[in-house]
Amino acid sequence: MLFQVGPDERRVRVAVALDRRELAQAGRDFAADIVPYLVLLGAVLCLAAWGQVRIGLAPLDAVRRGVRAIRSGEAQRLPADYPDEVQPLAEEVNSLLDAQAQAIERARAWTADLAHGLKTPLVVLAADAERLRDLGQTELADDLDGLAQTMRRRVDRELIRARVRARAGARADAREGVGPARRASEPRADLPDTLSRVVRALERTPNGSRLHWELDCPDRISVAILPEDLAELLGNCLENASNWASTRVRVRTETGDRIRVQIEDDGPGVPDDDLKDLGQRGLRLDERIQGSGLGLAIAQDICDAYGGDLAFGRADLGGFAVTLHLPGVPEAP
Repeated sequence: MLFQVGPDERRVRVAVALDRRELAQAGRDFAADIVPYLVLLGAVLCLAAWGQVRIGLAPLDAVRRGVRAIRSGEAQRLPADYPDEVQPLAEEVNSLLDAQAQAIERARAWTADLAHGLKTPLVVLAADAERLRDLGQTELADDLDGLAQTMRRRVDRELIRARVRARAGARADAREGVGPARRASEPRADLPDTLSRVVRALERTPNGSRLHWELDCPDRISVAILPEDLAELLGNCLENASNWASTRVRVRTETGDRIRVQIEDDGPGVPDDDLKDLGQRGLRLDERIQGSGLGLAIAQDICDAYGGDLAFGRADLGGFAVTLHLPGVPEAP
């Protein structure tokens, strides 16, 4: 730098210095001031991104819950109040459900029509058997009559199966109500009364009349099953027991979260290897015993339709045991 001092010019050098430690400290102070704000800004951005994704995917989560409700039987269709972006998907799912329901209904109607259509020929066949018996052809008449009875029993079983499956949807609809209206729509059957009526009917059959029946069932037990379906369920299981029992059939019930009904006989029982196959339609482990092989399969269908369980095992009496776990009727508040 040049400075004018009087008539003379003089060169002056000025040096300015700063301690590096002060610069470093200033940088650290700035970082300490800005980092909390950066962290807060990052948290806000992350929270905003999470909220945006959450809100954006909420309709899909609602669809997932709706599909789960349909699968569990709590609903029949998806709601119609989805956003515009998801509404086409919901409509396609509902259309698929409608098409499936129509196909099932057509199959049920076809089964019922077929069964009803077979009833008249069976009645004619039974009448022909009676005419043959009147003409003295007893052996041929007995064969025709036995064939007609077997076919009629199969037809009746198929009608029962179609009816029980159709009511599975009605059971789900009943759960959607609340309060007294819901309780009024729920299926209900008196277990002791139904059990007594079924046993009295079996006691009049050739197999049932020779047996000693032991019933251990407390009073006032209601199950969430229609009375006619409960009678069919118990009838199939008890009839199976009467066919195989030697001298005794015992029925024991226990209450709790679910109603437990165990039916035992003192017959030959079923080998452990065959227990897993029981309940299959048309399965008969011994052709010497009269039957169609549909009884336990029908019982399984009824249990499945009402959310019950059916298990097979060896009885304490030494024979075969059927254990039913049936849904109870909740008490009114």
